[in-house]
Amino acid sequence: MEKFLLFTTGGGSADPLNWSNDEAALYALSEFKGMKPASSRSVDMFFETSFGKEVVTLGIKNMTHIKVMKSVTQALNADLAVVSVADVDNSVFCSPFIQTVQIASQETFHQKLTDENKTKLNIARSNYSSCLIANIDGAASINLSLYISSQLGSDITDTGINVNNGSGYAAGATSIIAVDTTSATDDLILNERVYKSDGTFIGICTAVNSTTGITFEGGLEVALADDDDLYTGTRYDLINVMPIPAASTIKLEQDEISFDNSKFDLYAKSGDGDGQLVFNFIY
Repeated sequence: MEKFLLFTTGGGSADPLNWSNDEAALYALSEFKGMKPASSRSVDMFFETSFGKEVVTLGIKNMTHIKVMKSVTQALNADLAVVSVADVDNSVFCSPFIQTVQIASQETFHQKLTDENKTKLNIARSNYSSCLIANIDGAASINLSLYISSQLGSDITDTGINVNNGSGYAAGATSIIAVDTTSATDDLILNERVYKSDGTFIGICTAVNSTTGITFEGGLEVALADDDDLYTGTRYDLINVMPIPAASTIKLEQDEISFDNSKFDLYAKSGDGDGQLVFNFIY
């Protein structure tokens, strides 16, 4: 006999007269394809149904991923027709570390580029099946560049920017950090995680002035000495300046754009000053 997995979000008990399809779900065990950490406080469970791919995100206590995944596995092997993996409405959980549930079916994420500067694509999860990229300019072809940037101190590249201050800077400093010869630019360092040459995290650059230096609004995590090299995450090109014809759309399949979002961020650049490119990630 087929076994089923039950999930509810709590929305049903909050408003019992207005249930929606993202507040409760019952999946056949045969539709379950696996699970993995989605963030420091969540686990994604993946299902492939006759209606398409769906994801259930379990909000968990910090860093209890393995305990939660083991508990889910044990629950799946229970001798029950219906297994309540996470029933928020009735406060029934297979693990005491599960706190919340989100159910997403046929989800699509949209983001538009509005200028020619590097833009982080703020996709919540990396398990999309494809990506549509539309050039909404009806008259001109637009060049697209797409790359992933490492978020790990073990995979960094020298920006060529060096600290320029004889006495250095103390940890915690939030003033402008003067730099040497190589001009700091938005593309090189703005909003990037910045490291010393040994991978020690310095902070996140929040402002750039090519003549006076750079700013770490949250303060320096460590002290800096004169001439310290500044590093950021290594970039890996997925698409390097590819023209998209006017009023046209290209499609990238999962194996062409998929990446590990626990280690990398995804960035795009348009060759048009007004951006004019729209990204649609299909889950």
